[in-house]
Amino acid sequence: MRGLFNHDPNYILGRSASGTLTLSVDERGLQYDIQAPDTPTIRDLVLAPMQRGDITQSSFAFRVARDGEHWFEDEEGIVIREISRFSRLYDVSPVTYPAYQEADSAVRSLNQWKEARDSGAFQQAINQKQARERILTLLNI
Repeated sequence: MRGLFNHDPNYILGRSASGTLTLSVDERGLQYDIQAPDTPTIRDLVLAPMQRGDITQSSFAFRVARDGEHWFEDEEGIVIREISRFSRLYDVSPVTYPAYQEADSAVRSLNQWKEARDSGAFQQAINQKQARERILTLLNI
């Protein structure tokens, strides 16, 4: 796992393998701590702007695990994507503009979900999953 600035592999701030990046999960989500190198480049581009409050947000690049997301609409019709599992976490990054590296993929996922919902395939998949879970429960598996 790597800690990068703006998801840029040219600006490695820390790495879990070297002990300069640690990750943890709490009730709010993923947390990370980076012991950045003390170099003029990192001080000027990353640390000084963070200390001034110019860079205050984070992002992380990931791939969602199979069955690791849940799409639904709230009472106001806003589509919510809840991610519960990752298949891979690529990096964590303090960023100038918070956006996932695969933003276009997230848009495709949203469009696929809407198409499935509107075609009835979404409800059919839910029904099939519930039927499988019920059978497993009845069989005590």
